[in-house]
Amino acid sequence: MTMVGECRLEDGASSTRKTAHAHTTRSSLWVAVLLLCQTRLAVADKADEHIEKGGLSMKAGDFSGALEHYHNACEADPKGYMNFYKRATVYLATGRSRLAAKDLEMVLENKPTFDQAASRLASIRLKEGSWSKARELYTNNAEKLQKIEIAEQQTDRANALFAARDFAAAIDLAGQALEIAPSSEPLRMLRARAYLEVGQTGEAIGDVTRATKLSSGNVEAYFLLSQLHFKTGDRVEALKQIRECVKLDADHKLAFKFYKKLKKFNKVLDKVDETMQKNRFGEAVKNIERAQELENEEHYYVNDLKTKTCGLYVKLNRLDKAKEACEDALKFNGRNVEALISRAEIWEQEQEYQKSIDDIKAAQDIEADSQRLKDKVARYEKLLKQSLKRDYYKILGLPRNCQKKEIQKAYRSLAMQWHPDKFPGEEEKKAAEKKFMDIASAKEVLTDPQKRQIFDNGEDPLDAEENNQRQRGGGGFNPFQNGGQQFHFRQG
Repeated sequence: MTMVGECRLEDGASSTRKTAHAHTTRSSLWVAVLLLCQTRLAVADKADEHIEKGGLSMKAGDFSGALEHYHNACEADPKGYMNFYKRATVYLATGRSRLAAKDLEMVLENKPTFDQAASRLASIRLKEGSWSKARELYTNNAEKLQKIEIAEQQTDRANALFAARDFAAAIDLAGQALEIAPSSEPLRMLRARAYLEVGQTGEAIGDVTRATKLSSGNVEAYFLLSQLHFKTGDRVEALKQIRECVKLDADHKLAFKFYKKLKKFNKVLDKVDETMQKNRFGEAVKNIERAQELENEEHYYVNDLKTKTCGLYVKLNRLDKAKEACEDALKFNGRNVEALISRAEIWEQEQEYQKSIDDIKAAQDIEADSQRLKDKVARYEKLLKQSLKRDYYKILGLPRNCQKKEIQKAYRSLAMQWHPDKFPGEEEKKAAEKKFMDIASAKEVLTDPQKRQIFDNGEDPLDAEENNQRQRGGGGFNPFQNGGQQFHFRQG
């Protein structure tokens, strides 16, 4: 065979091999495409199964179950825009508009002409006050565009009014804008600060609380919310919110400083409450002094601690200290009902019943319909009336909170001093006999717990007339009592 012939044979073989290779490559591609299609169909079938189950859960009102199925559908088929749309509807139904917005954006990336998704996303952007984003989505809706324009102008004007310290007008305009954009975090915070400036702390707390839920990681909102709760006396909630704040930003110096102070202050006040409940009043006073060193500016706590100090000194029977503490509490807050009550108790110990009445009536001007104050006035009026007759404490020269040993000691001393046998003259003996009988009566009443209680309530247990009235009034109607109407019962 010639060289030319050999070359032709080799060329033919090469061409055959190339043709075979091309057939093999095309076959492999078809297999790959076929496998891809089969996989895609399997994925779609799996996603459709989760979508169907999710729909059944939604009909049953099981939002968490529906959400789980839609999560699985989105994972199974990340390109299926309806999976994300379905999940967005659950987020909206459960108030999680930020998550819904993310899913709706994903839907519109894959299906820009999906009008329902665009409409729902536009509504979210309008409610959160994202004016530019809302405009882009509402391009052909003149009514919505007009609303956006109005709300944006109201927001700008409200900010300007706040800066000009016209807080009432700022609150009004921010409120109008919030009717259109109720989920706007900046508007909520603006109105909250304006409320705070005019002393409407409760309303401020409402707006800031909503702001913390509108966006995750709002450090300043949590910090302000903690301060507001502290201001109103809710120190437990204040500590809870400041903990959230420092979790989000451990480097926030002001928040961390407030957290440390609040933690320490709460611990001391817990000890105040504990020692008061256990009647360890002296220890409670010391704990209050420690608390006052930590906080001496916030009105609620200054008022509360002064009031507690006043009441504790009364319980400790340190009347001079009590009087000083009550005067201090009333100087700080002239409408302090508890301090007025405590001071009335001091006057009672000093047997200045008219002053007790005056203080309780001043308290009634503040709490007009208080039954406890009505009862106290009635009691002090009885004590005043009683003091004009026989006052057994005065007879023995003792305070009203004296102990039994003190009563017996005073009785022995005065009985010896005023024994009639010590007085030779007829006039002197008669006066001594009366005094001696009063001393004996005082001892009888004040050493008998029941009689002493009656006397402390403004009645004389040894006064025959008052005793009869008490028995008639306290006994009630008894049809079987002697002298009452006789009742005869038939048997059978």
